[in-house]
Amino acid sequence: MCMSLEEAAYQAYGESTDWKNFRGDKMPEWEELPEAIQEAWRIASVGSVKHWIETTFKSACLDNERLLKAGAMLKVANDKGDEPLKVLSLIIADFIRTLSMDSLQK
Repeated sequence: MCMSLEEAAYQAYGESTDWKNFRGDKMPEWEELPEAIQEAWRIASVGSVKHWIETTFKSACLDNERLLKAGAMLKVANDKGDEPLKVLSLIIADFIRTLSMDSLQK
């Protein structure tokens, strides 16, 4: 089963703090967290994604160089006879992956 966004955030936090909370105590497993805490992680995760979309993703969509690269990839795939929707989904995934990696390097 795929991990939820909030669980992935909790996992990343745990990995970055050697599974210690802000007091230095051992962090509980995700399943051991009360529902209210899990919900707080969900809200924080969604807020983080919204912020990323409204800032990094939005500005990247206005970046002509990135858009030209995506367009060129789509044209090459179309010329080869590849299925356009499949290619477009791969281009979008690559676009987002590249943006995510750029964000992490800042």
